[in-house]
Amino acid sequence: MPDISISRLVDTSILVDFLRGNKTAENWLDSFAPGELAISVVTSAELAAGCRNRREQNKVEKDLALYPMLWISSATSSTA
Repeated sequence: MPDISISRLVDTSILVDFLRGNKTAENWLDSFAPGELAISVVTSAELAAGCRNRREQNKVEKDLALYPMLWISSATSSTA
């Protein structure tokens, strides 16, 4: 895994708000430089599970591609 300097790990709830068009969430995310924010694999799974159709899935995949994904241990992944 490449060395990534990240100042914030974005929680699922912030991205849900953003994906629903919440301007406060959008402004907060936009206040960081590219590469400063990351998501966890758990957040990615939670957002994918919440998609109701292919259109939503495509949007989530496109938006999540903007963030480095942090992987967690297999034990933690199993628990999640």
